Amino acid sequence: MRIEFGIGIGFDRKGTPIDSETAEVRIQQALRLVADAFGGAFLIRGDGGWVDNGHLIMEPGIVIVADTPNQSVSAARKLALVLATIFNQAAVHITILPDVWSTDVRNPQE
Repeated sequence: MRIEFGIGIGFDRKGTPIDSETAEVRIQQALRLVADAFGGAFLIRGDGGWVDNGHLIMEPGIVIVADTPNQSVSAARKLALVLATIFNQAAVHITILPDVWSTDVRNPQE
């Protein structure tokens, strides 16, 4: 299964800006947490948005991706709560894909 955690890193839950140094420390902490939980993780940086009083607020964000054969949905939800705490966010987006194929490129199979 593939689990993706989407997290805003530009503002905290109260709309206070998160400075870039603090964001980077939190990103490293979050990436390590997910990698420890699932055996590895991949970080994607991008932009996202949320609506406040009818206005779209854009902010930088990250997606941390992990592939794992045997993790439960409840374990992913618990980890999302920890990630929300690390970044002081009201929400963390979770995507769970049940069937993901990958291969070891050093030893490809036909």
